[in-house]
Amino acid sequence: MKFSKLTAALGVEGAFTEPSDSLSSSDFLAVKEALNASLVVCIRNLDLDVESLIKLSKDFGEVGETPYVETISKSLNVVRVSREADEKGPCVYTENNASLETSLC
Repeated sequence: MKFSKLTAALGVEGAFTEPSDSLSSSDFLAVKEALNASLVVCIRNLDLDVESLIKLSKDFGEVGETPYVETISKSLNVVRVSREADEKGPCVYTENNASLETSLC
């Protein structure tokens, strides 16, 4: 799996050309290396159900409960994080790796 930078400060994005419901062992190692190097990894076209997401998460380490947030389905370990197409909020980006600026997007 190949990755491209999300921002100058941190994060990378990888994508499957076709939707997939699992990571191969080589893809998992690539994601783990990218996570260690970039702190944030976004994988497009990875279509996991709740049980598969929890299993994958446990491959990275211990999964804890967060009782103070609303979870999805019957799992105490999974929260929905999304931004709707019409939702506006602050975007944070770096310019020339020097100053941190925010704007609405």
